[in-house]
Amino acid sequence: VAPFARLGRQPLGERVVALRDIVGTVDRAGKVFDRDFRPTRQRARDRFQGVFVAMVRGEPLPPVELYRWHGRYYVSDGHHRVAAARALGMDYLAGEVIDLVGR
Repeated sequence: VAPFARLGRQPLGERVVALRDIVGTVDRAGKVFDRDFRPTRQRARDRFQGVFVAMVRGEPLPPVELYRWHGRYYVSDGHHRVAAARALGMDYLAGEVIDLVGR
């Protein structure tokens, strides 16, 4: 969150977000996922597979946690859910959104 640390935050609640608008991450998960949210480490791949199967089965999963900055979204929590949704070809995902306000 360091680049966003000085910005104000306004919770927007749960929203349906286009996966194409989720463009990055706000934490160290950037080292565990590539730019397209594909897991790059075995532990992340194992977790991804579990989330993928849960989504295929239609099991309820919590919304991902996102920051919105200039119309783009950055994942705070839910990287595996974003990865699985993309792998499944989904267009949208539920997210708890916090709008970042400021420069």
